[in-house]
Amino acid sequence: MAASLFSPTFSPTSSASIPKASVAESAHELKHSWWSISSATQRTCPILALAREHNLIVIEDASQAPGAIYQGRKVGGLGDMTVFSLNYHKHIHTGEGGIVTTDNEDYAEHLRLIRNHGESVVGGKGVDDIVNAFGLNLRMSELAAALSVTQLAKLPPLLERRIANVEYLSSRIAQLPGITPPVVRPGCKHVYYDQILLFDSTVVGTTRERFVDAVSAELPTSEDRDWPLICARYVDPLYLLPMFQKQIAIGASGWPFSAAAAKPDYKRGLCPVTERLQEHHLIFTEFMRPPCTISPSRVSPTT
Repeated sequence: MAASLFSPTFSPTSSASIPKASVAESAHELKHSWWSISSATQRTCPILALAREHNLIVIEDASQAPGAIYQGRKVGGLGDMTVFSLNYHKHIHTGEGGIVTTDNEDYAEHLRLIRNHGESVVGGKGVDDIVNAFGLNLRMSELAAALSVTQLAKLPPLLERRIANVEYLSSRIAQLPGITPPVVRPGCKHVYYDQILLFDSTVVGTTRERFVDAVSAELPTSEDRDWPLICARYVDPLYLLPMFQKQIAIGASGWPFSAAAAKPDYKRGLCPVTERLQEHHLIFTEFMRPPCTISPSRVSPTT
């Protein structure tokens, strides 16, 4: 984890340590694309290079990163497939749903099968490759799809306004001792799902939680949110969630954990920097969010 970027680090891994797999998934979390954290000037994405070496499919999770850019290329055109989210608290939304992008026709066909009861149509469609063709009921309604088309038209000016708001707040927050605003790597565009701050209690002279409580008491909240516009924690690292700690997922027998050749050990300390940031240093704010109800012609930064 690169603390100043709030993103995972990545170092090339030896061939001997690559497990047998067919998919590599990467998440552009919070939303600074992290393809080349290990070297900001590196022109070749190490994840893509490793995937190509081992014949892996790369799926980008860009749920919080529409419009983000890595070395001149937009997120969504880097991996083999990219997932975007449209639920109600994302950059643009339709209430619920999402989008998957790919330039591979075979992947696109399989995605359609997975979305809509693929097992019942593969025969009639003449699909020979039925691996992972078992489908679910994941169809987006026509109304939600219509909303998404309108929201996509608003995305560029909404991102401009969001970024301008972050820059305005960061320029002032940076003047406060013990509080560090987010950093953007050269060649990248950060689209700020949240504006994340690093808090140093030894400099500020109080705990992170007490500081956040004091700020929350002074600043407004939002009636349409499930949580405050400023908070001291994010989601716990996945391996610390009850499902992984108890190793119970599908059925009571512990599958798929019980199917592993060796029992997984999801002990605390697997990602020490992530855990330290979560427990002591991260502050999440959403005061920079623009409304999603303004027409594109009326959206302008800092207004």
